[in-house]
Amino acid sequence: MQVSVKDVVRLFRTSDEINISWGGCLIPFDPENSLLLDAYGGYSVKAVHANGENSLEIDLETVPVKASLEVKA
Repeated sequence: MQVSVKDVVRLFRTSDEINISWGGCLIPFDPENSLLLDAYGGYSVKAVHANGENSLEIDLETVPVKASLEVKA
């Protein structure tokens, strides 16, 4: 069963601090910000870590993607 960022945020909405991490990056996440929720809400969660009292980190499931550039003349 895959859990999304939206699912985790619903459970921990009262947390004082929520961060999202992937591949060594960490960004603050405000669940009240609809733009951030739209951008990250559908991503699959690999793990949720407690970073202290009322602070958590949502670790995203990441898959490497090869970049390809197709140039048409």
